[in-house]
Amino acid sequence: MLEGSTLGGQMLTKLLMKDLPVSPETNARYFNSYGTDVRERWAEFRELLTAQARTGEDEREMLASAGQTFDSLRDWIEAPNGTVSR
Repeated sequence: MLEGSTLGGQMLTKLLMKDLPVSPETNARYFNSYGTDVRERWAEFRELLTAQARTGEDEREMLASAGQTFDSLRDWIEAPNGTVSR
């Protein structure tokens, strides 16, 4: 889930740069973690995932884990400062 957000980060940066003083090298580094290598790194990650998903059960576990990551991120964003357990 987090690795996939790198692709979306590229798109968000381009949109933000239209109206705000945003730069991938400074205040938008989070959205540009791999710089110009984002697509290459994403392709490598997809290959790794595909190799690990040997059965339907593997795929279900991967999807459940991604869902849990989304839930944890949402909980962290919505929680008052310092109240989310690690």
